[in-house]
Amino acid sequence: HLADAPLPAIPRPDRADTKGTKQAPLLRVRVIRLSKDARFPAVPFGLEFPPRAVDPQRLAAQRYQIGPYTIHIEGQGFAVWHDNTLLYRSTFQHRDDGLLEQRFCQTGEQFYGLGQVSDRLALADKTYTIYQNHAYGNRSFIYVPFTFTSGLDAFLHNAYGADRIYFGEAGSGKLEYSTTGDVLDYYYF
Repeated sequence: HLADAPLPAIPRPDRADTKGTKQAPLLRVRVIRLSKDARFPAVPFGLEFPPRAVDPQRLAAQRYQIGPYTIHIEGQGFAVWHDNTLLYRSTFQHRDDGLLEQRFCQTGEQFYGLGQVSDRLALADKTYTIYQNHAYGNRSFIYVPFTFTSGLDAFLHNAYGADRIYFGEAGSGKLEYSTTGDVLDYYYF
């Protein structure tokens, strides 16, 4: 039986603050939409570091260190590194109809998740609009705004309700997340 077979060990750098089976998010990203008349600040987003065993250290004006992880602020976005390995990079745009994040994980990574809404296990080359639809009676499709990659990056979005997620071609590691709300908010694990 496949159910009895042990799961293969997937190499992933250990996080210094992981205890037991629970894992705290590495960081929380919040982007707040400004009015069209406002001038956008140089860095139009906020990074929140949840309480951790290792406090974030500000190494320079544009760089934070959390254990073996480094967050580099890069213009309109940031990049998350583990030692010398880039885990993912995001850029943000304020648009008239909301906010857009373009996220790039490592090349070759595949996205999975979103609950019961996909007809395929891997999420690729398709756009999804997050909303709950009970039109099918007992067979509702439930959106769960949690995605993860084959490289073990995980993202939990506080979805606004009509957010759109575009997954790039298989193995591209690309995701675009847009919201019509005033806040784009997610946790990275």
